[in-house]
Amino acid sequence: MIWQLLLVALALGAAYYRWSRRRLYKLAAEIPCLPDSYPVIGHAHIFAGSNEDIMQQLQNLGRISNDHDGLTSFWVANRLLVSMTDPKAIEVVSKACLDKDEFLIKYIRTAIGNGSIFAPVNIWHPRRKINAPFFSRKNLDQLMPVFDAKSSIMADLLRAEAGGGDFPIWRYVTTFTFDTVCETALNVPINTQKDSEHYYLLNAIDGCTQVLAKRVLQPWLHPDIVFKKNNNNELSHFIEAVIQSSGGLEKGYSDMELREELMVFMVAGSDTSATAVSYTTVLLSRYPDVQDKVYQELQEVFGESDRAVTPEDLPKLTYLEAVIKESLRLYPPVPVVVREVHEDILLPSGTTLVVETTVMFNIWGTHRNTAYWGRDAEEFRPERFLQGPLPHPAMFVPFSYSVRNCLGATYAMMSAKTALVNLIRRYRLLPPAGVRAADLQRPLPVKFDIMMKAVDNFTLRIEERNRKPLMMQAKWQKALIDNAQSPAERARLLAVSEPESGLWLHALPSPNIGTLLERTTLALATSLRLGVKTNEPHRCRCGSIVDELGHHGLSCQRSAGRISRHASLNDVIRRALASVSVPAILEPNGIARDDGKRPDGMTLIPWRLGRTLVWDATCVDTLAPSHLQATSVKAGAAATTAEQNKRRKYAVLSEGYIFAPFGVETLGPWGPSAKSLFKEISQRLIDTSGDRRAGSYLGQRISLAIQKAKLLARIS
Repeated sequence: MIWQLLLVALALGAAYYRWSRRRLYKLAAEIPCLPDSYPVIGHAHIFAGSNEDIMQQLQNLGRISNDHDGLTSFWVANRLLVSMTDPKAIEVVSKACLDKDEFLIKYIRTAIGNGSIFAPVNIWHPRRKINAPFFSRKNLDQLMPVFDAKSSIMADLLRAEAGGGDFPIWRYVTTFTFDTVCETALNVPINTQKDSEHYYLLNAIDGCTQVLAKRVLQPWLHPDIVFKKNNNNELSHFIEAVIQSSGGLEKGYSDMELREELMVFMVAGSDTSATAVSYTTVLLSRYPDVQDKVYQELQEVFGESDRAVTPEDLPKLTYLEAVIKESLRLYPPVPVVVREVHEDILLPSGTTLVVETTVMFNIWGTHRNTAYWGRDAEEFRPERFLQGPLPHPAMFVPFSYSVRNCLGATYAMMSAKTALVNLIRRYRLLPPAGVRAADLQRPLPVKFDIMMKAVDNFTLRIEERNRKPLMMQAKWQKALIDNAQSPAERARLLAVSEPESGLWLHALPSPNIGTLLERTTLALATSLRLGVKTNEPHRCRCGSIVDELGHHGLSCQRSAGRISRHASLNDVIRRALASVSVPAILEPNGIARDDGKRPDGMTLIPWRLGRTLVWDATCVDTLAPSHLQATSVKAGAAATTAEQNKRRKYAVLSEGYIFAPFGVETLGPWGPSAKSLFKEISQRLIDTSGDRRAGSYLGQRISLAIQKAKLLARIS
């Protein structure tokens, strides 16, 4: 009789339990759910295995979410998790749900405590106010000498690896970030870079995060008795070691709060920065063309000097910043973030998230959502961050999003920039020996240790740069520019030093494929590039005096060459789009500015993000009097200004179309939007044809079109 009553009680309890959670089960039925859910553990069995296996499953969840409009669901024990990769949904949930999910985060708190990153809202909010002044830009600028000094030590120590074989750069980078965080945030000079005795602290961090990563997603490790036996009390030893080495902080915390915030600074602050820098170095080693562009930018800012990096230098390093952001996009240090739903939330898709749902922002998947990033979302292309504002702010969230984003994002970016400047100025980064060229651009094997890290600890090679030839070249280039006799001569020298200006020189001269410049055109293009005499002085039909250099014809309002080069540019772009099966028309009807002027071209099918591409090309004269003030200071300034003007004039189109101004100059430089669109079309040409030279051919044709138009401009 007792057994029967117990069975009835159990049956009633199970029925009530299921009935009380009916809305969760309904939500799981509405959102595509993973198969093979088992009793008690749900889908947690997919997270069994190594930290690398766990990361592969999180990546798979991101892919599945992207395939189902940004949402998919799965169960961990009795908890319903919704993996989210749709930026619109992430924006809504980020603002509505500030609490981290208690079910999962409580296991991380066994080591970190209620530190700011993982604390409940009632604890997080006042602590954020205490920490905020430290992360102000004014205070961070004052920390630059520490960033520079510690990263210079890292660069000095790396000399032992230069010219040798493969080695993991992780140890060098993580000791740099650890020393930097300890000295800037905690005012404690640990000096782990030079004193290996302190490296046990970093080993403790690695051991801590590896164990915690497994515990969070493996329910069989949730019970404390199992976990304590499993981890052999490593966490306790780690916490005590950190506290004993940390010293003190500013006033405003109790003893317990101090311990918790110390953990956040040392674990999250150090590990996140180190991971970001390490991924960037590995990617640069595998993409030498990108590394060369970064180095060129460093040469422009620092020249041949080894001077210290200052706060004023960092805003000038726009391409380096784009490279770091692209690294963070493909390999976000924190690949997932979890939030707990306390009130029903209506998503833009119409789905309602119910109370007790756990939302997992799958940052790894969000950063690869082709609906927002395009078909090349898996490609490493830093130029995408030079195209202007992103279509949606929540599509790039390496430091989380909304009011509970990472307070140290600017700190991390400044630290990373400084470290990479001092590293790349001295060394060329190379991939591991013996890796096939075809494998260099494959995704890096990664593992989940709370942070996402490379399985091979970021292995690469380095060699010291032979800076003598470069320094000599930089010297005579600088001497030429500094000693220019006029603004026009200076503008010419700056322009022809741009890589795009010489693309036509690399074209195979063949009349069959239209890449042969006839004799007079070749002579004129060469003369203009070298700044030598092209004609006798005379008066143009517009009334202006034309000097012996012949520059006037390139900008004269009566020059037929202006129309020719404009038409040629658009024809090259249209043909390139057709080659990738994207039909386009020139001067499309139905879209125009307020003054009735139409853009140059439009694709007839969506280009990306479900929107068609609209472009408007312009070729401005580098040496025109109206541009000389800018072009004699910075190469490409006229093209950049022209693109900005186009964006303002066609601002009305940006809402319904992808608008891309394509600005180039007569002496060769391109604007940032032109470079970005060129890169995007080139990648599609390479994907379609299988020929990695396809992009180079397109660049040569654009450059040739400009050169051919010069003759007509000169004659007219």
